[in-house]
Amino acid sequence: MLGATGTGRLAALPDVPTIAEQGAPGHSWQTWLSLTAPAGAPKDVVQKLSETLRAATASKVATERFREDGIEAMTMSPDEFNQFFVRELKQAHTTVTELGIQRH
Repeated sequence: MLGATGTGRLAALPDVPTIAEQGAPGHSWQTWLSLTAPAGAPKDVVQKLSETLRAATASKVATERFREDGIEAMTMSPDEFNQFFVRELKQAHTTVTELGIQRH
């Protein structure tokens, strides 16, 4: 492995430096998955889904599987995820614009 693309080293590969540590400050690119609900979903339903997902990803079975696969779960509240999602969209837009990638 040449380097970890996230903001920190992977627990499964602690001796592998991040790309940022190797001379590309600020570099971070991660694949992420989320559970989303339709716009206007009741807040109590969204909160229950969030709590259930957090419990599932924190289970011993899930954490062991994630570790084996080199995955680190990012757990966020619904509001934190909304802010994260907006930042990710802005960063992707900036990257696409800087690279001159055209929409088709």
